[in-house]
Amino acid sequence: MLIKLKKIALLALAMILVAGSSENAEARKRLLPFRNQEVQMQAQMAAVTPWNGNFMHQAYGAPVALVVPPNANTSRQYGWGVSKSIIMPLGHQYNLVYPGANVSGYGPYHATPRWPQNSSQFGVYYLRAPW
Repeated sequence: MLIKLKKIALLALAMILVAGSSENAEARKRLLPFRNQEVQMQAQMAAVTPWNGNFMHQAYGAPVALVVPPNANTSRQYGWGVSKSIIMPLGHQYNLVYPGANVSGYGPYHATPRWPQNSSQFGVYYLRAPW
C-alpha cells in the first residue's frame, strides 16, 4: 500500500513539473521576438561605437573593461552634483574569440582629470559577458 502511494505521489509530482515546464516554454516563445529585437539593436549599436570612452585607467594606461552579467541592459554614470547621474543602455558584449593585442577603441586617451565630473572619466567601462 505504501509503495502504491509513493508511486502515485511521484507520478503526480512528475505531471506538475511537466505542466509547469510547458508553461515556461510557452512564455519564452511569446517573448522571443522581443528578445531578438533587443539583441539586434544592441548588436547594431555595438557595431558603430567603441566599447570604451575617451579616458584611460590611471593604473593601466588604457581603458579597462568591467565585465557585467550578460543580462545587464543598462549602465549608470555617477556625476557629482544635483541630477548629474545618467542611466545609459549597455550594448557591447564580448565573445570568447581572442581579438588580438589592442582591442580598445580609438586613442589617444586622456588621463583622469584632477577633479573628475563623473565616473566615466576614471577609464572603467562596462562590458557584458557572453551568453
